[in-house]
Amino acid sequence: MAILLSIFPVLLWTMMAFQANLLQAKGIQVLPPVNFTLTVSALAEVLLQWKPNPDQEEKNYTIRYDVEIMTPERDEYDTKKTCSTRVAVLHNGFSARIRTLLLYTNSQIKSNWVTAKLQAPPGAVETSVTNLSCVIYTAINNTASLHCTWLAGKAAPEDTKYFLFYRYNNYTEECQEYSKDKWERNIGCRFSNTYIKTSETDEVIVIHINGSSNGTAIKPFEQIFNQNAILQVLPPVNFTLTVSALAEVLLQWKPNPDQEEKNYTIRYDVEIMTPERDEYDTKKTCSTRVAVLHNGFSARIRTLLLYTNSQIKSNWVTAKLQAPPGAVETSVTNLSCVIYTAINNTASLHCTWLAGKAAPEDTKYFLFYRYNNYTEECQEYSKDKWERNIGCRFSNTYIKTSETDEVVVIHINGSSNGTAIKPFEQIFNQNAIQKVNPPRNVTMSLKQNNLLVKWEMPASSFLKECFKYELNIYNWKMGYKQILETELNSFSLRIDDTCRYSIQIRANHQSWCTEGFWSDWTEPLYIGKNQPRTPVDSKTYTVLIALIVSICSMALLIAIICRKYHVWSRLFPPIPTPQNSLKNMFLNKSYQRARTYTSETETEVGSCFEDLGSYTEDLYFEVLEDS
Repeated sequence: MAILLSIFPVLLWTMMAFQANLLQAKGIQVLPPVNFTLTVSALAEVLLQWKPNPDQEEKNYTIRYDVEIMTPERDEYDTKKTCSTRVAVLHNGFSARIRTLLLYTNSQIKSNWVTAKLQAPPGAVETSVTNLSCVIYTAINNTASLHCTWLAGKAAPEDTKYFLFYRYNNYTEECQEYSKDKWERNIGCRFSNTYIKTSETDEVIVIHINGSSNGTAIKPFEQIFNQNAILQVLPPVNFTLTVSALAEVLLQWKPNPDQEEKNYTIRYDVEIMTPERDEYDTKKTCSTRVAVLHNGFSARIRTLLLYTNSQIKSNWVTAKLQAPPGAVETSVTNLSCVIYTAINNTASLHCTWLAGKAAPEDTKYFLFYRYNNYTEECQEYSKDKWERNIGCRFSNTYIKTSETDEVVVIHINGSSNGTAIKPFEQIFNQNAIQKVNPPRNVTMSLKQNNLLVKWEMPASSFLKECFKYELNIYNWKMGYKQILETELNSFSLRIDDTCRYSIQIRANHQSWCTEGFWSDWTEPLYIGKNQPRTPVDSKTYTVLIALIVSICSMALLIAIICRKYHVWSRLFPPIPTPQNSLKNMFLNKSYQRARTYTSETETEVGSCFEDLGSYTEDLYFEVLEDS
C-alpha cells in the first residue's frame, strides 16, 4: 500500500504529461497573456492588467491565469479575470508575473511566464521615516480619530518636511495637524475625525509618508495596518477602593463615557497587586475581594475589548489603600485559632496570640471575628502577666460547620498610652482550623487471632467519605506501638493473642475536604492477655499492699513486746532438765587444750570459751528462775 501511495503522484504526473503531449501533438499550443501592465491605482495598491493572447484558441477548453507576486512579499493565486488589484507597500518596488493556464479534461497546460515590474520610488538611503505606529481612538458617537507617530530617518536633513496620508477603502486624506521635533520636522499626526468605520472587520488602513528637502530626495514609506490591531480601547474612569468590612475591599469603576460599545463586547481585567497578586476578569463594574489590609491594598484595572477573534486592551488605571497607622512590631504575632464543634453542630472559636515585641505593658488588644456578614467582638479574654489580652474564647459563634470553603476573618487592633498599636488581620479557611470530633461507638472483636475494629464517623455535617482515620495499636507485652491509617470505618489486623493490646482511634478530614486538626484519641480499648492494671485493679493492689504492710508491722511490734517482757516464756515455760555433769569437764579440757596455742590465739579462744561459759551460766540460772 505504501508503495502504491508513493508512486501514485508519479503516475498522475506522467498521465498529465502524456495528455499535454497529446494536446501538443494535436497542434494545441498554450500562449502567454499579452499587454501585462502594473499601475499604482491608489496608496499602496497596484492594478495588474493583461489581455488573452489573440492567437490562443479557446474552443473546448477553459483558460485561467496563474498570478505570482514576487516582491515585496511572495504570493500566488489564480483567476479567470484579466485584471487584479493587490494591496502592498510600494516604497521598495513591486514585481509580478503571469501565465496562461489551459484546463483540458483532466490535464493542465501552462504557458510561459510574462513579468512586469514597478521600480522603487527615488530617494536617498535612510531618509524615510522609521518606527511608525498608529492608534485608532473610538468615540461613543461611533466616530474614529487616528493618531500616528514616527521618527525622522537617520540621514534626513534638518529641513526635511514629512507629509502623511492615510487611505481607508476608497477614501484618502492628508494630515493637517502635525506634531514636530526640535528641528521642526513633522514626527506625528492627528486626524480628529476620519472615514474609518470601527464596526467593520478585517479592513486595512494604509499609511503613506513622503517628504521633501532642499537638495536631498526623501524616500517615501508605507505601512499597512489591520484596523482592529490598532483600535484603541479607553480605560475605565472613577476607579475607587473602599473597605466594606473586616478584610474586605469593594472595587468600583465606571465605563469610559467616550468608549463606543457597538458590535463588540467589553470586559474588565482586574489585577490585585498587594497584599497578594491575583488576576481575574469581569463584566461588572464592581467587585469585592477578601484580603488582609494591615499592610495596605492596591489594584489596577483596564478595559478589555473583545472584537471578533481579537482582544484589545486599554491602559491600566491604578488605585491604592494606605496601610493603617501604627508603630513597628506593636501588632500581635503567632496568631492561631481553632474551631470546636459540639454535638448539636454549634461552633466555638478559640484564638491565642503573642503581644508584639515593641508593644508597651499597658497595651490593650481587642479581637473581632467576621464570618460572612456577621462581625462580633470578643468578650472573654485570657491575659499575660502584664494583664495584656493574649487569648480569646467565643463559646458560641455564627460559624456554620456544615459550610465548606468559607473563611473566618480575625482582626486584632489595640490601644496604648502614647503609642499607636498597629492592627493585624488573618484569614483562615474554616475547615482548615476545625478540630474534628473523635470517632464514635468503637468496638472490637477477636476471632482466631484476627482483630476486627469498627467505629462510626465523628459527629459532623460532612459526608463519611470526607474522613480519614489513624489507629494507635499498642502491644503491652512487647512494649511496641504501631500507627496505622485507613479511610474506612473498620480495620482488620492479625495479632498474637498471647499479648495484650490497647486500641485508640482519631479522625481528620481528607485533603480534598480541607484537612483540619486531628481529633483527640478515643478512650483505649483492651483485648488479649496480660491485661495492664485498670484504675480499679490499681486500687485493689494498693489496699492489699497496705494490708500486708500493716500486718507485718503489727507482728513485729508484738515480737518486740514479747521479747522485752518475756511473754513467750511465761506463756510456754520450758521443761526442767538435770544438770549436765560433763559441763565442767568440757570446760576444763577445752581450757587446757587452748593453752598450747600462741598467746594471740590463746586470748581469742579463751575469750570465746569465756563467753560460751557465761552464756551457759546465764541460761542455767534463767531456767532455775523459771522453775
